[in-house]
Amino acid sequence: MRNFQCPRLTYANVVATVALVFAMSGSAVAANTYLIKSTKQIHPKVLRALKGRTGPAGKPGLPGPAGAVGARGPAGPTGPAGPSQVPSGFAETFGGNGGTPLDATFQPVVALSRATSSSGPITVTAKSRLVATASATLLGASAGSFNVHVDCILAVTAAGSVLPFTNTPARGLAGNAHSASVTLVNSTDYRDLALTVAIDVNPGTYDVGLMCGNRSGGTGTGGFNRASLTITGAPL
Repeated sequence: MRNFQCPRLTYANVVATVALVFAMSGSAVAANTYLIKSTKQIHPKVLRALKGRTGPAGKPGLPGPAGAVGARGPAGPTGPAGPSQVPSGFAETFGGNGGTPLDATFQPVVALSRATSSSGPITVTAKSRLVATASATLLGASAGSFNVHVDCILAVTAAGSVLPFTNTPARGLAGNAHSASVTLVNSTDYRDLALTVAIDVNPGTYDVGLMCGNRSGGTGTGGFNRASLTITGAPL
């Protein structure tokens, strides 16, 4: 039989054995150690647990500089035309305290084109309706007692045209005039007269006038002390 003998423990054998044990335990430790390089490696539940409460809002920062002015936009489309404006007109004239005598031919007492003060003929830019109102103070211009009829007519006509003169005021004027008359009996007889006429007109420039004259067959002479007219209009 062979005789087996256990080797003797030496210092070198002990050191080698201890070193082997540490080496093996060190690998085990290293095997359970992880290096985290991104939050994607952490479970979402763990991330939520690691987050703290939201802190208070910070103070607003200083406003930034104004931006550059933008480029000008294109022009918009042309809007619709507004309503046509019809100007108003006026005229006023004075015949004096003694009155200005009239004759048997109709003559303008006051007109936009003939007055002491006037706005002048009016221009209409669209089909419109003109309404003219005239007033006059008539008086006896002769001495003593007499009997005279004074006829007056208010008419609208194209500017530059001769205002209609006629001894029959209501005839042949195609609805663009209106007439009235008064009777005077002495030099202290004052009578007020008023007339209104409305007429539809096309674009153009128009004159308006009040004309008066003594009716033939009477005695004495009538005259006027003052007269005025106003014109207003509205587009149709």
